[in-house]
This record gives sequence, C-alpha cells and structure tokens, in this order.
Amino acid sequence: MSTGKIMTGIAFGAAIGSLLGALYAPEKGSKTRKKLSKKGTEYADELKNRFNELLDGLKTDLMEGEEKVEETMVQVKKAIKSPTGVPKASPRKPTIKKVPSTTIASALKKNSPKIPVV
Repeated sequence: MSTGKIMTGIAFGAAIGSLLGALYAPEKGSKTRKKLSKKGTEYADELKNRFNELLDGLKTDLMEGEEKVEETMVQVKKAIKSPTGVPKASPRKPTIKKVPSTTIASALKKNSPKIPVV
C-alpha cells in the first residue's frame, strides 16, 4: 500500500471516530446536532472563503498575464515597423559609369589568349 492511501485511511477513520464520539456524547442529541451543524457551517464558510481567495488570485494573475502579453505585442509591432541594427535603404538611382572604348579594347587585348599560328 502507498503512503497516501494509508494517510487517507487514517484521516477518514479519525473523522468517523470523532463523529461517532460526538453522537455518543453525554449531551442531549439536539445539542450535539446543533454543534455538528454549527461546525459544518463554519467549515463550509471557511472553504468558500478559501475558494474565493483562490479565484481572486487566479483572476489577478490572469489580468497581469494579459497586460504582459499586450505590452510584448506592442514591443513586437514596434520592432517590426523599425528594426534596429538594419540599415535603412535610401532610394537611389543606379549610376552607370561610362568607360572609354579605348580602355575596353586595350583590356581585351591584354586578356585575350594568344593563339599560336600554325
């Protein structure tokens, strides 16, 4: 048997034992029932309060999470609109250099392979 099952059994047995002890107490049954009812109401109220505190905490966490997500989305949109580290392209017209024809002809003569004449 696991430890969890043993502890659950002990807790369940203690609850039943205290209930039976209260029912067989020397007081009148009506007084005992009132005590049990009062304790049950107290436990139910405490459980409701704790549950409401848990829900309030979860709502707060959820709202904070939503705010963080919205802030992150704004930052991402800004980064997309103007990324940092990327140079902005300036509109330029392409320039064409004019090379004199004599330069081209001399470059061709220098770089042309020499074909042996047979």
